[in-house]
Amino acid sequence: MQDSLLAKQEIKARATAFRQQQSISTEAGASKENVKKNRYKDILPYDQTRVVLNLLTEEGQTDYINANFIQGVDNKRCYIATQGPLRHTVLDFWRMVWQYKVKVIVMACREVEMGKKNVSFYWPLTDERLCTLDPSP
Repeated sequence: MQDSLLAKQEIKARATAFRQQQSISTEAGASKENVKKNRYKDILPYDQTRVVLNLLTEEGQTDYINANFIQGVDNKRCYIATQGPLRHTVLDFWRMVWQYKVKVIVMACREVEMGKKNVSFYWPLTDERLCTLDPSP
């Protein structure tokens, strides 16, 4: 447990130093209107590489999702890394998938970890092939 805490503190310190050295900001994710869209308050996308949503479906919706582009071997934006959707960000997740024509989705976490729900369902819960999304919170 102590080692885990020290490792987390070390990662946090290195991340802060990296952001300062590279002049990287996380202002969009920290803004008042977007903070509720982050699973964790200290894991925010870098403004310089964040995914911007253009497909706004309703008044007052922001272009924010907690996601960053990742470069491939040819230095082009090839991948997107994002947090598992929250109940109220599933629609944002699918807006991103649609807008950027995502072909493959890989979930690298469990639905539940250590007794805590880690991701909201963003796939059909039955054998049916349709998943209906409701934009209401």
